[in-house]
Amino acid sequence: MTHQDRHGDFICAAVTSVPTEELAVCIDDASMRTGHLPRKSWVRCDKLFTLSESIVVRHYGSLNNTAYRGVSQKICQHLGCE
Repeated sequence: MTHQDRHGDFICAAVTSVPTEELAVCIDDASMRTGHLPRKSWVRCDKLFTLSESIVVRHYGSLNNTAYRGVSQKICQHLGCE
């Protein structure tokens, strides 16, 4: 998730509890800096969205630096920015 822009929009990646191998990063409670996940999950680095902060209904927490770097690197691989 990025910081909000001036319109309250931010970029985020889909998270699923369905085991996903391609273009995904596995995360669990050990991956979290704050909060916790109800179950082992995968960040889908090939499924990015722009959302408005006003439609967010729940915040589970934040990834720790190691997990965040893993997700960022996988997104960059997918987008070709590395």
